[in-house]
Amino acid sequence: MTMRLCLLPLGGNRFELYAELPDETPAAVTPNAGLIRRIVNLTAVKWREMVAAANDNISHRRDGGWLARWCDRLICHLAESVAGQQAFWALARHDHATLRYPASIDETAAREVLLRVLREARRLHGRWLVFDAVLFVPSLVLTLIPFPNIPAYYLAVRIVTHFQSWRAAGRAPALVWTLHADADLAELATLVDVPPAVREPRVRAIAERLDLQRLPAFFERMAA
Repeated sequence: MTMRLCLLPLGGNRFELYAELPDETPAAVTPNAGLIRRIVNLTAVKWREMVAAANDNISHRRDGGWLARWCDRLICHLAESVAGQQAFWALARHDHATLRYPASIDETAAREVLLRVLREARRLHGRWLVFDAVLFVPSLVLTLIPFPNIPAYYLAVRIVTHFQSWRAAGRAPALVWTLHADADLAELATLVDVPPAVREPRVRAIAERLDLQRLPAFFERMAA
């Protein structure tokens, strides 16, 4: 199986791997599944329920108090962050990968950037994995309070996502990579320093040509 990704230019010497995958429902675990697999599955199911509820509350302007509104915004923010890490997760399930990179750089430079991005991601997700795991243990005390333990769920999701990204970023350099220069990504590189109001329609047009629906929001967030 081949995974398709883009090497997004974010200004200066910054790049980010990006891919869009269908939103998959967590598969049911078998009775003899291991402890870690059961925990990951339970976390995924609970998280989907919480994201759906938070989006519903925000879209219908339900007012449950400042704490409930804060929790809903926190959940939606993390959901966007999780979507941005899908590229790394998917890499762990593939043996081959195709990378589109800006045509403004050559293939040798693109391969060097790819390996650098993967090394940096491995270090970053490793540090956050340790940090969130340390905070998760004391957050379990909040379970005694008669209110959904949002901090514990939040940290649990972060632990799972950072672990998966850390593992996949470490495995990715061993995949068989096929690189293709892309003129649309080269144009995207020229828009980083353009005022948001001016670049927004051009980024949307690029996203349509690349068939990446969530690219405009992701690019604006990362380029800011």
